[in-house]
Amino acid sequence: MMTRTLLAILAIATMAGAQDGAVKPETVSYGFTFDQGWGMMTDSDRGPARVTEAQLLNGIDLPTLLGADNRPTVVQPPTPNRPTTATPANPLSNRVAARPRTRRHDPINATGALTLDGTGAWTIKFDRIEYTDPDQRWWIEFGATKVTTSNLISDKWKGTNDEWPERLGEIEKRMVDHWLKCVTPQPKVATPKLGAAPAAAEDIGRVLYVQTALEEQMTAVVLARLSGRPLTALNEMSANVPERVRMLTQWLLDRLTAQCRGEIAPSVARAQKSRKVEAVAWDYTALAIPCFRWDDGRTFADSRATELTAARRRLIDIVEKSRKTPITDDAWQKAVSAELAAINASPTVSVSATKPGVKEALVPFRLGGPNGTFDFEEKLTMKDGELVVSRVSCSGLSRDQVVRYFDGPAATWRTIQIDYETYFKATVTRK
Repeated sequence: MMTRTLLAILAIATMAGAQDGAVKPETVSYGFTFDQGWGMMTDSDRGPARVTEAQLLNGIDLPTLLGADNRPTVVQPPTPNRPTTATPANPLSNRVAARPRTRRHDPINATGALTLDGTGAWTIKFDRIEYTDPDQRWWIEFGATKVTTSNLISDKWKGTNDEWPERLGEIEKRMVDHWLKCVTPQPKVATPKLGAAPAAAEDIGRVLYVQTALEEQMTAVVLARLSGRPLTALNEMSANVPERVRMLTQWLLDRLTAQCRGEIAPSVARAQKSRKVEAVAWDYTALAIPCFRWDDGRTFADSRATELTAARRRLIDIVEKSRKTPITDDAWQKAVSAELAAINASPTVSVSATKPGVKEALVPFRLGGPNGTFDFEEKLTMKDGELVVSRVSCSGLSRDQVVRYFDGPAATWRTIQIDYETYFKATVTRK
């Protein structure tokens, strides 16, 4: 009897163990390597956003003017017969020959592993992260017990995993401080001595390039902080960096995890048996292709439209009053010039008495465009509905993007038109 009881207990335990094994969440790991890069080309420096005299006076009858004998002259036609105001020094039609940043390769490249547990939670672990641009190159290597960096603040640093968070915090702070100098008003530097060389043409758009490069570097640093942690820890890890950096990091992680799931291909490429497309119209929503997702400037455009409407109303009032009391041509020209000057002024922002933080940053936004195309190719191997290996190569070319950005050292807003290239190359392999 005791033997039967013992056998029954063993059978129940075996069944329970089998059931536990059946529901035990499966953990899957993917090795990855990726390169993500971009290039920015200055098309034209628009300077302050400008409203032309023709735009201002469109549809407005000109006033009744006093003639030489102080008698009213015949009302002039709507089109002025005098020269319009001077055009900008760098009109839109002139392309800037010197480009602050031409095509680059591998601004961020990294190797590591992504782990997906049975609950759907992802964890990332890096072996190496490297950043390269025309001005610098630095890297971080993650060992089992130590972390090594090169050209990141110092020529070389090596410390334990326990020492790394403090070091990383110092690196992050220096990058954020540098970025804030580009996107917040700064005290003016001393006036150059007489005869000093003027700013080089290569400086056109330099501030915007530096802002964008710093955001990319901070993205790499946030990734380094996230190494060994669940991806859900991103919000905590990126609390001290600009919001755009958190978004850039999230988009990159989404790109990698989508590739692990075999879902990275844009819909237009999935429809092709070869999973390859070229020069396809780009609406900037394809996850696979990185893009400069600056906020659109509709708020600024609406404000400018309001200013233009108010200026036109004031000029119309002058025209209506001139029907009873004619004015001189000189007075009319001064009124038009004053309205244009007010609308086209490049607003200078005062330097704050307190040190600004990331929430006070004056970040770039898009005023117009862009128009773009992209190429995509994926070599994908699946087995039983699961990814085995995915090799992705994609790139985007964006033209005619008009960006308004803040020049911190000059404490003023500027407007520039750029083209840019961007790409993402990655291999993901299921372990």
